[in-house]
Amino acid sequence: MARAVSRPGWMPPVVSNQALADVRNHYSRLVLHRPLCMTGKAVLLAGEYEGSPAVLKILTAGEARWRRRHDAEGRAYERFAADPPPVRTPRMLAPPARGLLLIEHLTGSPAAAQRYPDVIALPVVESVLACADALAAWPGGTRFAEDAGRPALTAADLAAAADIGVSGGALQAWAGDLTSIPQVFSHGDLLLTNALATGTEIALLDWEHAGLRPSGYDHALLWLTLMDHPAAQARVAAHAAGRAAFRFYICALLLREMRIHREAASVPQVARRYRALRRLADVVFAEFRTRVDH
Repeated sequence: MARAVSRPGWMPPVVSNQALADVRNHYSRLVLHRPLCMTGKAVLLAGEYEGSPAVLKILTAGEARWRRRHDAEGRAYERFAADPPPVRTPRMLAPPARGLLLIEHLTGSPAAAQRYPDVIALPVVESVLACADALAAWPGGTRFAEDAGRPALTAADLAAAADIGVSGGALQAWAGDLTSIPQVFSHGDLLLTNALATGTEIALLDWEHAGLRPSGYDHALLWLTLMDHPAAQARVAAHAAGRAAFRFYICALLLREMRIHREAASVPQVARRYRALRRLADVVFAEFRTRVDH
């Protein structure tokens, strides 16, 4: 039974009384002020912890996959505390607890409001690319070597490929070619929504997908989500030239994005994005077929 706990009137209903009791038990010196945002899997609350502006992340999704991702982010912040990364990121203010993460609240503005942004600034894109380079060269990334990563291609990805007439066998062969490439540390979700412009630098947020991958993954995701901005895409592609996994991950991530958007296509905005992704797939996989034929 959930313990009785003082509950502010502004607290989102999705945060249970038991979760609030856990917060009081683990972070007794935390003073909560207001909600920041809700993501559908977690709630972010602003507050103050021992004199420092703080953000408390409370996991609200019950599925095991989200708990794994939440736990992975906690481990990332613990590793960063022991060996700071070469990019700005919030400090961990106290050890993570089950379903809870307490980090520094940085002042700034997200570089974009949506996963596929309407408006961007090219200098910010360049700064984010510089962050990707710095992370790839960071020796501390080896701390993540034992973490289990998402396969380069999942069964769902291959099913999405079959739906549009793309050879899953050829994709798997391409993925196999990349296994001999040294892995580098990557953010794993390098979107402009996860880049905070603080006024003097770019800070990266949301590290739940951080890990080791063939170089080019972060660049491919950024390229894909900038599909409405050809000049920015060209900057990313030029920056990623020579990264053997870049073109592969454009294909793999495009399949994932198409599948996710198709599953939620009852929402008109999502349906429009799916159609745009499908048109992009015609171009990307035409190049892939040319590669296979040669």
